[in-house]
Amino acid sequence: MASGKQIDIPELLRLCRVADNATSVSDVHIVENARPWVRVNGRVQCVDDAPPFGDAAIKEFYEQNLSPVLLRALATDNYVTSSVHSPIFGDVRIHIFRKTDGLDLVIRLLNGNVPSIQRLRLPKIIQTFVDTANGLYLFSGPTGSGKSTALAAVINEINRKYDYTIFTVEDPIEYKYRSDRSLIRQLAVGQDVQDYQHAIRSFLRADPDVLLIGEMRDSETMEAALRAAQTGHLVFSTVHDNGAAETCQRVCGSFSGDRQEQIKMTFASVVRGVVSLKLLTTADEKGRVPVCEIMIMNDAIRNQIRKGEFQQIRSSIQQGRDYGMMTLEDDLNRLLSEGIITREAAIEASNIPKEIKA
Repeated sequence: MASGKQIDIPELLRLCRVADNATSVSDVHIVENARPWVRVNGRVQCVDDAPPFGDAAIKEFYEQNLSPVLLRALATDNYVTSSVHSPIFGDVRIHIFRKTDGLDLVIRLLNGNVPSIQRLRLPKIIQTFVDTANGLYLFSGPTGSGKSTALAAVINEINRKYDYTIFTVEDPIEYKYRSDRSLIRQLAVGQDVQDYQHAIRSFLRADPDVLLIGEMRDSETMEAALRAAQTGHLVFSTVHDNGAAETCQRVCGSFSGDRQEQIKMTFASVVRGVVSLKLLTTADEKGRVPVCEIMIMNDAIRNQIRKGEFQQIRSSIQQGRDYGMMTLEDDLNRLLSEGIITREAAIEASNIPKEIKA
């Protein structure tokens, strides 16, 4: 990739952008005094022809790309995350953290254009989310599962289709939107606002129709998001979890005692759907494709949430296939039948391998 010549970190990122497999490169890992690593189609590999980057090179990179506020935060907290735009290497998200033996960088290469729902090959039922008047949709999955990208596609479809005001708060901002039919305003945690809770409270006084909350990390943010959905707004957010039922349990389980019972009732009344995602390498190994478990709220699932019977939600998803619901295994079998993924990949990703068709 680097052709053996001495390069700096911005040049390495630029080369990742123009490489033959550029669309498959998602992350670059810079470890002090070691050769960099890149994630290609979900797998990390060492860049053997790139030089090791020392303390001076790493320091030069972050000092050029972080604001004074974030530089102070790095000195205090030993880690910081920020989105950066550069004419050399484009839009990236950088995460810097200090270890006992030096600083490391993890750099996510962001796409300049927001992808469409169709281009991402997301199930068609997700297209209907944009036509919902109010309530809460959650996208869940591990880090790097495509949650933010899928949400960006949904938000941009709303932007293209409706005359709304849309507010987003993210940490950091990953996709930058251009107002189309909707007016969009984006805030970054740690730069524009103190935290998610303060941002949501501010948004509710600013005539919003749609709110995008980058992540529901704690009970305070969850409660604020539920309140926003309860007061007639359309709210989207993400949760780090695996599976639709697990996501419902995670949100409700973040509260204790009598508070949990109240949250179950509120959550059951406002949630419209949960999408749980994973990213799999395609059969031709030229890219990755999302695989989804999709829960759409109905009376059965609403009652199961209220009663705390989360283990029964998967059965309700299976019974709701005619309404667009699908288990993870349903979508794995769909992608397998279309030749998009291999059977080995489907089995590896499945929670119940015996449900994968031969």
